[in-house]
Amino acid sequence: MDDAVVLFSEDQKYTYKKILYICGQMRSVNLTLPEVLLVCNEVSEDIEKAKDMARDFNKKVWEKKLREL
Repeated sequence: MDDAVVLFSEDQKYTYKKILYICGQMRSVNLTLPEVLLVCNEVSEDIEKAKDMARDFNKKVWEKKLREL
């Protein structure tokens, strides 16, 4: 498995925690920069929150010059 596609990701069952968990699990399955695609009709608050949290995390990793986690 290389990447993941989450259909209907704006559904209430996909909280920001679950979205971030899916991303983390994909990293443990595929060590070479896996992608998680969220397919939805409208971007939900949880999708936005997960995106912002992931960006903040990646920015901190970049600033600390950590290459591998």
